Amino acid sequence: NLEESFTSFLESLDFENFYDAVTYPQSKFLSDKDIGIDDIEHVIIQENLNVEFGDFCKLANMRDANLRFVNSSYLKNLIETNYQKDFEMYEHILRSRKIKND
Repeated sequence: NLEESFTSFLESLDFENFYDAVTYPQSKFLSDKDIGIDDIEHVIIQENLNVEFGDFCKLANMRDANLRFVNSSYLKNLIETNYQKDFEMYEHILRSRKIKND
């Protein structure tokens, strides 16, 4: 079951004793590299994830993947808790884009 597997994966993350650039909060990854969000060339906006991810795949010459979503308030809370700084960084990106487009 995809949802059970993903839940188990998220629950097993321990950012104090385990480092993996793929699962670690992106805000920590950027600070470890001594760069900020303004140094990033392309940010995928979550509200339009399928389109944004498809565009990114084309940009990176990658085969487009079929994204699957799980609708669970428990998982949403777990993700928001584990990646709180990432969500704050993401909100900053959205505000910056809104200012540029206004």
